[in-house]
Amino acid sequence: MPTPSFEWDEGKGLLNQKNHSVSFEVAQTAFDDLKRVIIRDLDRENGEKRVFGSATC
Repeated sequence: MPTPSFEWDEGKGLLNQKNHSVSFEVAQTAFDDLKRVIIRDLDRENGEKRVFGSATC
Protein backbone atom coordinates (compact mmCIF):
# COMPACT_ATOMS: atom_id res chain seq x y z
CA MET A 1 0.00 0.00 0.00
CA PRO A 2 1.51 3.36 -0.96
CA THR A 3 2.15 5.95 1.73
CA PRO A 4 -0.49 8.68 1.56
CA SER A 5 0.48 12.27 0.89
CA PHE A 6 -0.40 14.96 3.40
CA GLU A 7 -1.36 18.60 3.31
CA TRP A 8 -1.35 20.22 6.74
CA ASP A 9 -2.77 23.54 7.86
CA GLU A 10 0.06 25.39 9.63
CA GLY A 11 -2.26 26.86 12.29
CA LYS A 12 -3.76 23.47 13.09
CA GLY A 13 -0.28 22.00 13.21
CA LEU A 14 0.84 24.50 15.84
CA LEU A 15 -2.33 23.91 17.87
CA ASN A 16 -1.84 20.13 17.66
CA GLN A 17 1.77 20.53 18.83
CA LYS A 18 0.60 22.65 21.79
CA ASN A 19 -2.33 20.37 22.77
CA HIS A 20 -0.76 16.96 22.20
CA SER A 21 3.01 17.62 22.18
CA VAL A 22 3.18 15.92 18.76
CA SER A 23 3.82 17.66 15.47
CA PHE A 24 1.95 16.61 12.35
CA GLU A 25 5.31 15.74 10.81
CA VAL A 26 5.98 13.21 13.58
CA ALA A 27 2.38 11.95 13.61
CA GLN A 28 2.44 11.16 9.90
CA THR A 29 5.25 8.63 10.47
CA ALA A 30 2.55 6.26 11.82
CA PHE A 31 1.53 5.78 8.19
CA ASP A 32 4.92 4.15 7.50
CA ASP A 33 3.86 1.18 9.66
CA LEU A 34 3.02 -1.71 7.33
CA LYS A 35 0.54 -3.08 9.91
CA ARG A 36 -1.38 0.18 10.20
CA VAL A 37 -5.18 0.31 10.09
CA ILE A 38 -6.80 3.29 8.36
CA ILE A 39 -10.57 3.82 8.43
CA ARG A 40 -12.63 6.64 6.91
CA ASP A 41 -14.12 8.95 9.54
CA LEU A 42 -17.59 9.34 8.02
CA ASP A 43 -18.92 11.26 11.05
CA ARG A 44 -16.44 14.14 10.60
CA GLU A 45 -15.92 14.45 6.85
CA ASN A 46 -18.00 17.61 6.16
CA GLY A 47 -16.89 17.80 2.52
CA GLU A 48 -13.30 16.81 3.29
CA LYS A 49 -12.15 13.18 3.26
CA ARG A 50 -10.98 12.35 6.78
CA VAL A 51 -9.52 9.18 8.23
CA PHE A 52 -8.40 7.89 11.57
CA GLY A 53 -6.01 5.07 12.13
CA SER A 54 -3.98 2.99 14.44
CA ALA A 55 -0.35 2.00 14.24
CA THR A 56 1.41 -0.84 16.01
CA CYS A 57 4.06 0.01 18.58
